[in-house]
Amino acid sequence: ELRLTTDAYKTLYDSSLTFGVRKQLQAEDGMGDLADQIASLQHDKEEGESKVAELTNKLEVIEKRAAERKALQEKKFKEELDFLKYQGQHLDAFLKSAGGGTGVSAGASK
Repeated sequence: ELRLTTDAYKTLYDSSLTFGVRKQLQAEDGMGDLADQIASLQHDKEEGESKVAELTNKLEVIEKRAAERKALQEKKFKEELDFLKYQGQHLDAFLKSAGGGTGVSAGASK
């Protein structure tokens, strides 16, 4: 009976040893796949970060150009407004000196 028990334990030990070795080999095989997956994901991450940096730079350039265009447009409008005010003042002065003096354009420019 003791010998049967010892044989049973030995069989159990051998089968568990075989099972452990098989599981270790499966884990090692899976590690290679995981390493490949990690490398692929890191590459994708770097590509994504590169794309974000590129798009951020494009956005900054576009915003800068838009600000420059807006400043130029505002300057142009201001110059045109100043010219029209100047022209209106001289037209009023001319009308007053010509004897009209009604001040119609002066009321319209305010």
